[in-house]
Amino acid sequence: SASPSLPLTQFQVAGCPGKVLFFHTAPPSDGSLNCSSGSSGFFSSSKEKSLFQPPEHCVALAQECVAQGCSFHLFLFSQQAVGGAWPGHTPYLTGGGVYSYGCLQGQVDSEQFHSDLRRCVDTETGYRVEMQVSVSKGLRVSGCFGAFTPGPDPAHIRLATIDWHTALAVQFTHHSPLDEERGVVIQVALSYTSSLGERRTRVHSLSLRCSRHLVDTFRNCQAETLLTFYCKRVYCAVLTRPLQDLRDELLTELTAMLTCYRQHCSTTALTHGQCESRPCAAPGCPGPCSGVWGRRGAAVWPWPSQPASDAVSAVHSWSCPRA
Repeated sequence: SASPSLPLTQFQVAGCPGKVLFFHTAPPSDGSLNCSSGSSGFFSSSKEKSLFQPPEHCVALAQECVAQGCSFHLFLFSQQAVGGAWPGHTPYLTGGGVYSYGCLQGQVDSEQFHSDLRRCVDTETGYRVEMQVSVSKGLRVSGCFGAFTPGPDPAHIRLATIDWHTALAVQFTHHSPLDEERGVVIQVALSYTSSLGERRTRVHSLSLRCSRHLVDTFRNCQAETLLTFYCKRVYCAVLTRPLQDLRDELLTELTAMLTCYRQHCSTTALTHGQCESRPCAAPGCPGPCSGVWGRRGAAVWPWPSQPASDAVSAVHSWSCPRA
């Protein structure tokens, strides 16, 4: 089949962004590992790098798509299992998608393919996206996780495309107590090019209160948003860190969170086996607070790692307009 970079070249010659739809009838192979039916899981595998590390040409193609403002959508028609980081790496970093069909002989597969293709083409999309996150004094952006190529500044994010599916997780950190009376202000400026070629900018500003009381923090937290944040953070770290270390770190943080809630917010007596005690951060030490923007534009700042220091605890939702 043709090279995936050929359709992108046409967009580069025309000097416009768009969507690259690539139809592949054979399982793409670059020498990486294929799916195995063995009983050993990823955590006991000695080839994690081979499983999750994308090949260089996939990374280069994703960077070219981001620079041009093109999302990559792969429609794969193959009955064979496909393993490794390809073919999902390039669509993931460009806001595209992977659609796999075992065959198109049945009515169900034909209807599914028609539905996926129509949704891919008709979805309103913004191209050549730039997002700048600004915060008030005392707060800083320490990380951003999602489907994009990370740059040197976590507060400035570039994406190939954006639509109503796009969700990013932003982590904020403060190194000194925050002012409870003034609170904090977070502003997000999103610039993109519409399908009509118009350059648009949307600005969202949040004014959030601060509280040193953990009861307020846990009351305003949202479990689904926390789950989204941790999933995105761990997923982005899979390429550079062993899975076992990520799992142990995640278990430690979640256990510390439950222990902190039991100690400071719960009136029920803790019984043996309900929660494993893990040491929390020492009082007064700087800790992170995290925010997640999802489909509904929700921003949630979860639990603080230190009981005695100030932490942002607020939930703010707004109707996020489509591109």
